[in-house]
Amino acid sequence: MKKFAIVMLAGAALLTGSYLAVWRSPKEQNRMASLGSAGEPAPIPMRPALDTPPPAEVSQPSPKPLAPMTDTSAAPEPTSEPAPRTARDVRAEARAELMASARISAPWSRAAPDVVRAMDATLATAAIKARFSDVECFERGCITTLVMRDGAELVRATRLIAESDAFQSWRGGKYKSPPIDGPSGTETDWILYPPQPTATANEER
Repeated sequence: MKKFAIVMLAGAALLTGSYLAVWRSPKEQNRMASLGSAGEPAPIPMRPALDTPPPAEVSQPSPKPLAPMTDTSAAPEPTSEPAPRTARDVRAEARAELMASARISAPWSRAAPDVVRAMDATLATAAIKARFSDVECFERGCITTLVMRDGAELVRATRLIAESDAFQSWRGGKYKSPPIDGPSGTETDWILYPPQPTATANEER
């Protein structure tokens, strides 16, 4: 009966294309089950790891866009410089400084018109057409304006006035402004500053 069963099993294996299984006793089968396929002990099943939650994702800050590069080699902005002074500016400053003081009538200021009349006579003798305005006197000096129709004669007129006795006899400071073009011709301001006190005058005080 056992031989018949073995023959039947062999025939079934040939029909199905499987290998012929070696018959073992139930005790032998249990012992072999405890061993691996190569005769080694079967691996001990590992205890499944406890379910642990995945680590929280750390949010990374998004990269900031780079600031645009500036061209440091560019030329620096030009600094604002004051405009150059013109002849009108110089003349206006001298007049403003003089007229900032009070008008005055003193012995030295009453002598200023005589000096200006002598200057006018000097130019008339040289046949230079010119006209002096009325003299105005302030604490800081007396002023008159010379007007000439022919501006080309100004250099000669200035030289004659500077060399005249009346002009040189004035003991105070003297000033002539740069010429400017006025409505009636070339204009220059002439200022006679107060004479400096002499040693005799200081002794009398």
